[in-house]
Amino acid sequence: MFPIYTTLQTEFVIISDDFFDPHEITKLLGIEPDRFWIKGEPTSWKPHHLHRSTLWQIHTPEEKQLEVTEQLNQIYQRIVIKKQELLEIQQMYDVAFNLEIVVQIMHQQMPGIVIPAHILQFLGEIGADIDIDMYYLGDDDEMFKFDEIFKFEN
Repeated sequence: MFPIYTTLQTEFVIISDDFFDPHEITKLLGIEPDRFWIKGEPTSWKPHHLHRSTLWQIHTPEEKQLEVTEQLNQIYQRIVIKKQELLEIQQMYDVAFNLEIVVQIMHQQMPGIVIPAHILQFLGEIGADIDIDMYYLGDDDEMFKFDEIFKFEN
């Protein structure tokens, strides 16, 4: 078996260009988010920039893997029992649901991305989109060269 460098993370996101109360979403779903923010609040990565949307999110840990199905099932198990609540949230707020798969590819290790039929069916029933973000981070040598080119001072 060879070492795995590519990482995967799966996220379920409730997002809107308008305001909604993330605390109310938490209360309705009975699930604590891993992250949330409110439109108009400063971002944590650039405090002089403001969030352009309101977001409520749960996610799996970022893991070195080449197959995303296990992470998809982890998210699915958390939200499938909340289908009615999710549909109610859609009625109450102008929100979108997204299932996001974040892939960070290293050493040309391409992951397998298979979304099981039961998950696709559920996502269709709640009107969720699927967003797959893939980032090629290169190899260790390429990253080293990048660090040499861009020297950051503290």
